[in-house]
Amino acid sequence: RASPAGRDRVRQGLKRLYDWYSRNNQLAACVLRDAADHALTREAVELHMGPGFQEAAEVLGEGLGPRSHALLGVALSFQCWSNLAQSMNPGAAADLMSDAVANV
Repeated sequence: RASPAGRDRVRQGLKRLYDWYSRNNQLAACVLRDAADHALTREAVELHMGPGFQEAAEVLGEGLGPRSHALLGVALSFQCWSNLAQSMNPGAAADLMSDAVANV
């Protein structure tokens, strides 16, 4: 919450998240894939990653309208980052999605 609510905060948060996804791509892809079909893995993901993602959504979503908040949920997802990472670096992906979230 170091920066005011809005596009810049969303961009900074997404950049940090997308950098993490980039560094942990192989592990995150496997764990999240398995969580979709394996109850114990899903429970472990929810316990260990859920609170952090929920807090990120709350902090980054402060001051956003419902449509922007919904798009932020998409932007925070690993799958969104994975699709964007095929054609751009984490900073460019964060710029794109923060622009989209702010301008919905």
